[in-house]
Amino acid sequence: MASPCGTSSGASRRLNTQSEEDLMNRRKQRRMLSNRESARRSRMRKQKHLGDLTAEASRLREENCRMMTALALAERHCAAAEAENAVLRAQVAELDLTLQALNNILRRCAFSGCGADEECMGQWSSMNADAAAAAERVASADVLGYFFNQRREEDGQGKV
Repeated sequence: MASPCGTSSGASRRLNTQSEEDLMNRRKQRRMLSNRESARRSRMRKQKHLGDLTAEASRLREENCRMMTALALAERHCAAAEAENAVLRAQVAELDLTLQALNNILRRCAFSGCGADEECMGQWSSMNADAAAAAERVASADVLGYFFNQRREEDGQGKV
């Protein structure tokens, strides 16, 4: 049977299925190409993100190193300041003892009416030696206490 157009219905169906297959193949090719491009973009984004994270990790390591160095320096300055404070406290104690002794000598001299005689000067000399020895004991105890407390803090036990 011939169709009015002059083609058979079987040949028309074959052309339709062939063109549908071609259309599906072209769509499939476009989808594959689109998927490849999408995967490529995804890999590039992932690679860029990894590079950014690597750079940030490097920057943070450098910053951490700088901060650790600054912390160590600050700790050394703090330890030096604490040691200097211990020495200054010992000097204050020594000066306080000297002042007390001088005030005692002045009171004795004022009450005895002796002025600056041999007895008062002898008391001054012995007081000065006693005050110096006491101040030295205070200073050494202060410095030893400081280092003892430093050791306890390093061991995590805290100050006494």
